[in-house]
This record gives sequence, structure tokens and C-alpha cells, in this order.
Amino acid sequence: MLTGGAGHDSFAFAALPWSAGHITDFMVGTDRLDLSRIFSAAGYSGDDPVADGRMRFDPDGAGGTKLYFDPDQLDGGEWPFHITTLDGVAPAGLTWAKLAGDAPPSSGGIGTGDKGQVIVSPGPGSVLTGGEGADTLVASQGKDRLTGAGGGDHFEFPKLPWNAGHVTDFDPAADRIDLSALFDEYPDGILEARAGAGGGTEVYFDRDQADGGDWPFLITRLDGISPAALGTDWVIV
Repeated sequence: MLTGGAGHDSFAFAALPWSAGHITDFMVGTDRLDLSRIFSAAGYSGDDPVADGRMRFDPDGAGGTKLYFDPDQLDGGEWPFHITTLDGVAPAGLTWAKLAGDAPPSSGGIGTGDKGQVIVSPGPGSVLTGGEGADTLVASQGKDRLTGAGGGDHFEFPKLPWNAGHVTDFDPAADRIDLSALFDEYPDGILEARAGAGGGTEVYFDRDQADGGDWPFLITRLDGISPAALGTDWVIV
């Protein structure tokens, strides 16, 4: 059972649940659902899982909504997963855009919760900048420029990028690079931090343990921080 309380809350689900629970106080237009890790693990990269046949909303019989997601597009391959129930939120008029939150074109979707302010890139080449407190900046698969701007920030990479960008102000004493979604999808992958241009670090991820099966992916560049300065606790896997 999840309760956000007052304010703008982000309810994130890291994996498909075995037994779905409830969100007791979800406010449409104020709170947001973050299913990005579930979508990534299922290979879904669309903008509207409802229109794409991957998600449906069912009434729960008590004025709320049950959310179901199917990893294989409701084609009969398996039963859809019950993700959660939104208590007191009726299915009528509900859309994925309303649940995921509106995204201003300059900075992506914004919400708050236990991850601080959450800023999601709207697409490749975006510039995301946090505030003075803790923030979570979620990169796209393109060449984004991420700046935490103070506080203990998380820089999240839910998918393998096509073209890596930069983290401009990474502080290994306070910030973290979150690659947990990649390791969920590729549990045998390995991570490597290599010296980059200008005294920075290039972060690489190899899906098959660098055995020659494919080239490692450049995830991002950490400006002005050498691999030796990262220590051992700078990444979430």
C-alpha cells in the first residue's frame, strides 16, 4: 500500500509485481506513475501504452482503477500483469498521459517524491538541470546534457543510449549514476570506467561481459572526474 501524502508524488515501479497493491491517494494532474523500468525490461519504447495495446484500465468495483500491463501486447502469449490499483480514481476519461504527468518541452516530466525532484528527458539532445536539493535526472537514449546543480543527485539511464551525452557536475561523494534498469535487463553485463578527454570519465556497459559478442555501449561521460576519483560507491546496479 502506497500513500504519497500532500504534494507532488512520483510512484515508481522497478519490476512487474507478483501481487499488486494499492495507491491510496493518487491525484490525477498532481501525482505521476513511473513505469519506465517495467517498460524498458519489456522492450517497450512507445509514448502511449494504452493506445499501443500494452496497458488497460479496469474498474475495481469500488470507484477505483486497476492498471494492467502486458509485456507481449495482449496477444495471448501470457496474462497481463496487475501493476497496482488507484483507489478512488475512476477509469472514465483516464489516459496514460494523465497518469504519467505532463512534460514541459524544455525539461521533460517533473514530479517529486522519495527520489527528490524527478526530471525526465523528453528526447535526445535535451538539457536537464536540477535544483539545489536532491534530484533524479532521467536520460533519454540520445545526447543529453545533465546537470544536478547541487544536492545529492541521481543520474538515471533506463535504456542503452544510441548517442551518449554528458553529466557536467558529477560529485562522487554525493551523486550516483543509476544503471539498475540496465542490469535488470542484462544481469550478466559488466561496467567499465575509462579515462576520457579533459580529465573526465567515460562510462561503458557491456551486455555480454566483453566476450566479443558486441561492442560495449558508452553510457555517458562524467566531465572533470577521473576514474580514480570515483571510488567504489558511485554507481547503482
